[in-house]
Amino acid sequence: GLQIPGIPVPASLPSIPMPIPDADLDSWEADAAAGGTISSPCPYEPADGESLGPIKITCDVQIDGTKIVTMTGPVWVTGNFTMKNSAQLKLASAFGSQSQVFIVDNPSNRTTSSKISVENTSQILGSGAPFSYILEVSRNNSAETGGTEDAIAIKNSSNAPIYYAPHGMITIHNNTTLKEATAYKMKIKNSATVVYESGLANVNFATGPGGSWSIEEWREIQP
Repeated sequence: GLQIPGIPVPASLPSIPMPIPDADLDSWEADAAAGGTISSPCPYEPADGESLGPIKITCDVQIDGTKIVTMTGPVWVTGNFTMKNSAQLKLASAFGSQSQVFIVDNPSNRTTSSKISVENTSQILGSGAPFSYILEVSRNNSAETGGTEDAIAIKNSSNAPIYYAPHGMITIHNNTTLKEATAYKMKIKNSATVVYESGLANVNFATGPGGSWSIEEWREIQP
């Protein structure tokens, strides 16, 4: 509670580019679209045991209940993506130690659409091999343009994808534990944690931990 004068404000860390350029995201979207398009029903709710990818889905996507959906290639959702309850999205075992990308991007609305929500005990899993992940990407840009929309919101969950929102905000709620999250802005609430694994530096499309940050506000919750 004591003020100590004369201590200079620490210098801000220099800004560096996001680890995955937008051009790479555009290329992955093209790879997904090359596998075909699903345009109905909307919202699209994959069936239990369904395989997805490469595919472009031109509406909202929701996986809930106890469904298990397997990714067999890149997926591009041009709406919002929601996972609830005990649902699982996992990478096909054939990928081995490789990883894959799930992009949520509505190019006509990156302000209030293009969002990811993962709730409850739902899980997003790799192939089962070490250092295999699903890269969950939101191209929502609300935070970068001064808005307050979450690009990615994770609540009450413990799972192991890589979350990436280069122009948006990731909000991590409650007892969530993540392996890696990179965003334009990040909000960590309650007892949430982000644990960066050293092996993530070797994932095909990841360059490992890095970047800059600044504290905009803080408050003391215990004397």
